[in-house]
Amino acid sequence: MILSTEDPQVAPVVDVLSIEFTDAFVQTARGRIWPPEARLNAETRFTYTLWPESNGEDGGFDRLRFKVAG
Repeated sequence: MILSTEDPQVAPVVDVLSIEFTDAFVQTARGRIWPPEARLNAETRFTYTLWPESNGEDGGFDRLRFKVAG
């Protein structure tokens, strides 16, 4: 994801990142983006970590799809 702005006085921000999942695969999930901030005009590698919780009766999943609203 590339965050940019035309106004040098305003920093681009990601306010919300939501998770949608099918109950058949997981019952709940928590996620985290790290680091929470980046330096101005510096390329920053972010890590998204997902902690799913299941009832043990499913095979889990091996892919994530990120959809950016636009």
